[in-house]
Amino acid sequence: MRPHLPSCVLINDDSDLSKEFVWSLRYSTHCSYYLKDPSLDFFKYKFFSPIDQYKNKANESFFYIDSSNGTVSFDVKTCSDNHSGIENKIFNKSFESGVFNELSNTLSKYLCNKDKNITEVSYYLLYDFSGVVSIVGTLLKCDDSIVVINHNDADLYEINNLLVSGAQDVISDDNLLINIRFNIKSNNIVKSVVTNQLDHYELKALRSVGINLPLVIVQNLYKRKVKTFVLMDIDNVQIDKKIEYKNYYNTIYFDLDETLVWLEQPIEETIALLNKFHNKGFCLKLLTRHKKNIANTLSSISVDINVFNEIIKVEDGEKKSQFVTGNSLFIDNEFPERYDVKFNGNVNSIDLDQLEFINI
Repeated sequence: MRPHLPSCVLINDDSDLSKEFVWSLRYSTHCSYYLKDPSLDFFKYKFFSPIDQYKNKANESFFYIDSSNGTVSFDVKTCSDNHSGIENKIFNKSFESGVFNELSNTLSKYLCNKDKNITEVSYYLLYDFSGVVSIVGTLLKCDDSIVVINHNDADLYEINNLLVSGAQDVISDDNLLINIRFNIKSNNIVKSVVTNQLDHYELKALRSVGINLPLVIVQNLYKRKVKTFVLMDIDNVQIDKKIEYKNYYNTIYFDLDETLVWLEQPIEETIALLNKFHNKGFCLKLLTRHKKNIANTLSSISVDINVFNEIIKVEDGEKKSQFVTGNSLFIDNEFPERYDVKFNGNVNSIDLDQLEFINI
């Protein structure tokens, strides 16, 4: 039995957006996931169950995430509710002229020092469970490529405040993920659109730097305030092309719990990656707070303890950032650990949902 009820039902179709949402949550252990599409390979979605398995839980509350029709809606209902009744309306709106003009001027000043080939600025905003709006991801499109920029950058403070204020006036609702696009021509904004139609490839690009918006939605449904950060530095990515990290690191740090093992079961994808790194001669270090005997746990999931150049046991009160050095990559399922290592240890940090971007 997985912890953290209520569970989550994913209402999906065969669209690229639905596939991205489901794929983004495939390593999430935050709650039990039930998937509508029975045609998917459940071996790949080991933490998911077919939707038929929740039908006898009529009085239980569930999260519902509907990623069909090119939009995403999310809500909390009981199993007896008609989950198909979740509002998933497609809309396109514009800012009021006064807010837009001020925002346009401020954004133009910011862009004048950027790449002259910028064609679009794309913002993702979360209207959370309490109706508060926050920016959760920002991208620039340059001809046929995308770059994720740090939306927490101090240089964006004025723009972000204007954007959030204007968006709050345009839509007064909660539990919505919204995309705002600004089309650019010679650093002058020519059009703005506020929409709930989302770009699956942009969501994938955001995930590659550590911003998993489907997981943000799950956290929001638990009524947890969420803030997102860029935890992995990557270059521009070519639109609709495979995203890959540049192989510049020489040391890889692996966490143990829920990274290599979950509920005493091996996480095969991470272990396979560990062995690939070992075979390629990388320096591998286990950096863990594991409370049990580490050697016994590794043996139980068929991981040879000798693949690690060093095993570092982190004690209570210690930070993992104390033990990392530059030119490294840190893999850990826990956000607080990744945040600490990135911003205190200056080492790029990734979750399991980013393993696919590693090419060795």
